[in-house]
Amino acid sequence: MFELLRLAIALVGTLAAGLWDLRTTDVPDRVVFSMIALGLALAAAEGYLSGDWTALAYSLMVSLAFTAFAALMYYAGAWGGGDGALLVAVGALLPTWIFAGPLSFLPFPLVYFISVFAVGLLYSTTYLSVKVLRDRKAAALFGREFAKIRLAYVPVAVVLLLLVPMLPALLSFLLALFLLILPPVYALSNAADRFFYKRVVVRDLQPGDMIGEDLPRLKIYKSLIRGLTPKEVAAIRKLKKSVVVRSGVRYAVVFFLALLVLLLVSALL
Repeated sequence: MFELLRLAIALVGTLAAGLWDLRTTDVPDRVVFSMIALGLALAAAEGYLSGDWTALAYSLMVSLAFTAFAALMYYAGAWGGGDGALLVAVGALLPTWIFAGPLSFLPFPLVYFISVFAVGLLYSTTYLSVKVLRDRKAAALFGREFAKIRLAYVPVAVVLLLLVPMLPALLSFLLALFLLILPPVYALSNAADRFFYKRVVVRDLQPGDMIGEDLPRLKIYKSLIRGLTPKEVAAIRKLKKSVVVRSGVRYAVVFFLALLVLLLVSALL
C-alpha cells in the first residue's frame, strides 16, 4: 500500500510541477516540498507500523545524496532550484521501489537518475530544435555554431569505438545517444540564446523573472537559475532603467516523463 501511494504522489506531483513550469516558468515550492515531506512521513509511518526503519533510512540517504547533487547543478548554473528539488522529492518518495527492467540490478534512485538525464537530453534537444529551426536567423546561427564544433565528432567516435562494446546493451545505447547528441545540442543552445535573453525596462520586471546579467551591487548573478524575489525587483528598479532577463528550456516536466518511461518499461518487460 505504501509503495503505491508513494508512486501516485510522485507521478501527480511531478506532473503538476512540470505543467506549472511549462505555463509560468516556475516550479511551485509548495508542491515540491510537500512531496518531500510526504515521502519522509510515509517512510516514518511504515517504520512505526512495521518496526522496520529501513525505508526511512533509505529515504533520508537518497534525499541527502540528491540534495548534494542538486546543489552542485544549481551553483554550476545547469539547473534551477525547483528542478533539483523535484529530483530530491522523487528520491524521498521512491528510495526502494523495485524496477523490473534492464537496469534492475541497480538501485532505483540510480535508475531514475539515469532516466532523468536520458529523457532530459531528448527533451531538451527537441525543445531547442523546434525553437531554433522555426526562426531563419537562429537556424543560420545554428549552422555556423555547428560548423565550429564538427571536429568534436572525432573524439566522440573514438570514445564510442572503445567503450560501447565493453558495456551492457542499454548502457551502450545511452552512452552513444549522449555522445552523439551532445555537439548539436551545444550548437542549438548557443543559437537559442537569441530567444532566451532579452532586455526589458524595469517597470515590466516581475517577481519570478530570471536575471540575465550580473548585478554585483545587489549580489544577484545570472549563473544562479532562480526567480527574483519582490524585494530584489524593487531594488533593481531603484538601481537601473532596464535589465536583461533570461528564460530557458522548461525542464521540470522531464522528471515526470522520466518516471513515466520507467513505469512503461517496467510494465512491458
